[in-house]
Amino acid sequence: MGNCTSRIIEWGIISDRGLHGREIEMKIITNFSVKPPKKGTSVIDNYCQQWDANRQVLEEQDRKAKEQGTLVGRLIREAYADSYACYVVIKENKKTVRIKVTKGVGDDWIIPYWGEETTIDKDYAIKHLRWAEIF
Repeated sequence: MGNCTSRIIEWGIISDRGLHGREIEMKIITNFSVKPPKKGTSVIDNYCQQWDANRQVLEEQDRKAKEQGTLVGRLIREAYADSYACYVVIKENKKTVRIKVTKGVGDDWIIPYWGEETTIDKDYAIKHLRWAEIF
């Protein structure tokens, strides 16, 4: 995790049976706090460094979930406004997945029709993840 200065403020232990039927338990991180800059430090530089550290944690979580063959923990980035809204899969069902918005990474956009937490079609999530891997 390097010199990550952010403090995790929300997480949960998710137990799931991955694609191969084996029990998987992961700590799923969705929210980070972003500390105010130290005296003499640029506000923009401070936030960018913390956002980057938080993003790296989410990308590592995504990589581990992919390696374990589960959608739980995967990162879904949905285009919105001038950037993206970032969501993490927190539950996998037969035809749907439950997603929760991440905070403390970038603009913290929330898709109005999804809100902070929602259920989306599993096929949409899988196609979205495959598309993200290509680009």
